[in-house]
Amino acid sequence: MQSITLGGGILLATTRACEPTLPMTVSLAPYVCCCPVGLENIAFAFCLHDVRQHGDFLDQLLDLVHGFIILDLHNVYCQAMNFDVPADELLACYPLLEDAILYV
Repeated sequence: MQSITLGGGILLATTRACEPTLPMTVSLAPYVCCCPVGLENIAFAFCLHDVRQHGDFLDQLLDLVHGFIILDLHNVYCQAMNFDVPADELLACYPLLEDAILYV
């Protein structure tokens, strides 16, 4: 895991699978789009550690944009099968207490 510092002293921990420019790009989205921003979980991961950290990473990005999660259940299923982790354990890692859209 690496940490990058954005303008204004915001510290964001990222997994190695993420581009270092992603947090800055995402933070600009509400200003460019002039609408609420949703971020979707992905199925791709290098290792089990990345799978378990993805929810925290999305939560940090969502804090930047005051956005909502688009939870793709197929992507949760793929991670559960590929990394032999129960789906309910993966779901517990995601920020589901805020606004969310379920994608089936």
